[in-house]
Amino acid sequence: MKPYIFLIYLILSYSSSQANDTLYHYTTYKYDSSIKYVHKMVLTKDSGWLSLSYNSKNILITRAYYEDTTGRSPLYCHFYYREETGILKGTSCFKNGKKDGPSFGFNDRGDIMWTTTYDKGKFVSETKFSGYDPDADADSYYPHIASATWQKFLVRNFRYPQEALDKNIQGKVVISFIVSADGRLSDFKVEESVHPDMDAEAIRVLKACPDWQPAMRDGKKVSMRTDMPFVFKLG
Repeated sequence: MKPYIFLIYLILSYSSSQANDTLYHYTTYKYDSSIKYVHKMVLTKDSGWLSLSYNSKNILITRAYYEDTTGRSPLYCHFYYREETGILKGTSCFKNGKKDGPSFGFNDRGDIMWTTTYDKGKFVSETKFSGYDPDADADSYYPHIASATWQKFLVRNFRYPQEALDKNIQGKVVISFIVSADGRLSDFKVEESVHPDMDAEAIRVLKACPDWQPAMRDGKKVSMRTDMPFVFKLG
């Protein structure tokens, strides 16, 4: 069998208890430990789980759909709103758990500033329009995980641990880390583990990763804790 690795970003992380057909999740947002968020998931009749996320000011910041309460299989179109005003700032659409079709970013007036296109989870293109502000609020990131840049990086650096390979061990490892204001990665933590060697390999790959684009808040670069799932799969 040949080893493969698939990586995805999760917008939200979930952990809480269930009350009838509604789940409530209380978390701390990754770049500001003083802000508490509530994630409410409601089971709909025909659209899976509707996820509504509110900040400490009770402003809706995310409206999304998922197949189940894990948040790992997004459905339909998701809407993202600004922290302070609740104004729509972006949309992304999904099909069969993968990004599919166009995603849009908007300014405060509702003008489209950028758009990206995906086809069954694969990055296709990106367009930036007049007035696009690269210094606007944004989370830290590395080039699109579906891009040729990221794929070439993985081909050069990823190694399926031999013991896990011999024992046919598969699963998802989640590593959280801090992206500093200068783009360097540090403070790696294993949030979900499968096997020590697989955990170590995920951290090793991240340590070998070039600097990221740091998060931006109010036009300034800031440090931000984020996470990345690594799905180890044999096939």
